[in-house]
Formats: sequence, C-alpha cells, structure tokens
Amino acid sequence: MSAVLSPKTQHRAAAAGGVLLLLPLASCGGNSIDDYCGAVKEHQTQLTNLFSEQSNAAIFKALPTLRDLRDAAPDDIRADWNQLVSALTQLQEALHDAGVTPEQYHAGKPPAGISAADRAKITAAANAVGDAQTASAQILQQVRDVCHTQLTL
Repeated sequence: MSAVLSPKTQHRAAAAGGVLLLLPLASCGGNSIDDYCGAVKEHQTQLTNLFSEQSNAAIFKALPTLRDLRDAAPDDIRADWNQLVSALTQLQEALHDAGVTPEQYHAGKPPAGISAADRAKITAAANAVGDAQTASAQILQQVRDVCHTQLTL
C-alpha cells in the first residue's frame, strides 16, 4: 500500500525536510564559530613558533593551547580535537610515568632501560598519536575553510 500525498502536504514535507537539513549548520554557527575562529587566530603565531622548533617537547608545550582550542571548537569538529588532544595527553603521561623526557623519545622509540610495561604504554600512546593524524588533517582543513586561517599542528 502506498501513501499519496496532496500537493499541499508534499510542500509542507519538503519545507520541514529543508529545515531539518539546516539544523546542523545552525547549531555550529553564531558566536561559537566566531569565538572559535578568534581563538584560532589568537593562538596561530604561538603554535607556529612552537612547532617550528621541531622538537618533541614542542608538542607538549602546545598542549594547553590545544586544549583551549578544543574547548572552543564547534560541535562539528570537536571529536577531532578530542582525539588529537587525548592522544597527545596519553603520550605525555606515558613518557612522564616512565621517567622519559620528550627529548629522550626519538622517532617513536622509547630509550633503552625502561620496563616492558612502560615501553608498551609508550608505544600504544604513540600509535594513538599516529591514529590522530587524520583528525589533525581535518582540523587544519576546517580551520582553513571556516576561519580562513592557516594553523600549524
């Protein structure tokens, strides 16, 4: 059995569908986008300078700023920010717990002399950072498209 809708009902259904399609856009607009883009622009130079150091410690120095940007992020990109910040925090904690400084951690390899458990924890955390590369790329693309800003991560 198929339902036949009157032209008036079809018009109402189409209008309702159009409103539903616009809801996700409206929920991430307004001050949220303005505040987020303002925060991105405010921290742009700081992050560029930190990441130009090309040291393992730079990413951990940037974590407070990355957390601020995550907290300011609109809903449509927040999961990516959460993944990135969570992965970096896990790696920082794993290194700290093992007594390893960021400078001692080279090319994804923990230094010799740490326990197998610490090595496994560091490796798992480093893998999570690797998995967050897609999230990072999506963040950078969204910042370019929405905030019209280049950001270095």
